[in-house]
Amino acid sequence: MSILISKFRRLKYNFKSKKLWHMRHYASDFKLSWSNPLYDINNKRLTKLDRLQFDHIWLNKNRFVRLNSLAMHQNLNTIKLAVLASGPSLKLLNHETIKSHDLAFLNGSIKLIHKFETYSSKKYHFVSDPNFIQNNLDIYDDNNLNSIYFIYAVRAFYELWTHRPNFVLKNLSRFQIFDQIQEPFSKPKPTIDDLLKLSSDSFKTGTSIEVGFSLDPKLGFFCGRTILIPCLQIATFWGYKKVEIYGADMQGQKRFYDGDLKNRAPSYLDQDFESVIMPSLKILAQEMKSRDISVKNLSPTSRIPSNIFEKHEFCIQKRNINNIEYC
Repeated sequence: MSILISKFRRLKYNFKSKKLWHMRHYASDFKLSWSNPLYDINNKRLTKLDRLQFDHIWLNKNRFVRLNSLAMHQNLNTIKLAVLASGPSLKLLNHETIKSHDLAFLNGSIKLIHKFETYSSKKYHFVSDPNFIQNNLDIYDDNNLNSIYFIYAVRAFYELWTHRPNFVLKNLSRFQIFDQIQEPFSKPKPTIDDLLKLSSDSFKTGTSIEVGFSLDPKLGFFCGRTILIPCLQIATFWGYKKVEIYGADMQGQKRFYDGDLKNRAPSYLDQDFESVIMPSLKILAQEMKSRDISVKNLSPTSRIPSNIFEKHEFCIQKRNINNIEYC
């Protein structure tokens, strides 16, 4: 009987949401709660049905959660932001050169957090892919995350909650979440026509629902198939005027922290680079330039061309380190 009820609720959900699409407003303006008030934080996972009911989130019977807004980090135009991706060239980073920068760790670059624990600048961890959470749960056992702001896509946040609820409860005040335009949580995907109707100075749509530029958390952010894309949109929304990018090599699947290649998580950078990542970067570069934001790509082996983001002078000439050709 319970199986039939579950299937009926799922059909009801699909029927109600099939023809509906609207952007969700999260953060401080969105009341975040899971619909299952009987959830026990000792359980390992929620049911699939609970995953569908993302309208109200109760973390326990009595606790109603309202997360902080992304806007709490706005007006930071006088500070430089160093964006740390996970390419192999990140091993060459001189950490002293970014000592006065705010830091944005993308996915696995957070594994270097111990090198920055004495820095007084703001530190963010950006994640959009729930698979990253599944493959790197050990990160959340690290005591060095006490000063990190977690900027997570809704699905990544939800994945962390299902696996590490105690970590989420302990650090709620430092979580801010965002939705991804191409895949709004528990809602049908928008069409290009849906997005074109939203066109404005702060919202531009490209050739697909994954390519574009947004500065509005109410509408969400374009994913571009790499966490670098939403990170730069959110950094623009916050007001940073100087951004430096490190480790954005975009050179195949290898990451700086990969050990046994047989066991590493898959990467789809190669297959997505020309079709989605490059068009996304082009729109992003144009919009950031129009807002007088300086973006330098200091990744010495980056596949991103210099006509998109300026490269540092040390990237003009090729050099060889440990039989690896850079730039």
